[in-house]
This record gives sequence, C-alpha cells and structure tokens, in this order.
Amino acid sequence: MSQSANNKVNLTHLIEQKREQMFKTAATHGMNHQLTLKCSQELDKLILEYQKLSI
Repeated sequence: MSQSANNKVNLTHLIEQKREQMFKTAATHGMNHQLTLKCSQELDKLILEYQKLSI
C-alpha cells in the first residue's frame, strides 16, 4: 500500500472517530455547545486533509 493510501486509511479512521465524538457531544451538550462546535471544526479539518490527498 502506498504512503498516500495509508494516509487516507488513517484519516478515514480519524474522521469516523471524530464524527462519533461530535455526535455524542451534541447529544449530551446540544448542537450549539462550544465542545460540539470544536469537534465539528476539527472534523472539517480532517475532511479537508482527506480531500487534499484525493486530488
């Protein structure tokens, strides 16, 4: 497996974990809570990194 493919697999796992964390945080604290918004921003960054690898 190439380095790029490895990075994409790792990012996929990180994205899944961050998405789950965000959903749990939203369920506990609400959609507009600071922790939920922070998770959302971190998830956005991970997705952007993944997209950059796909170009």
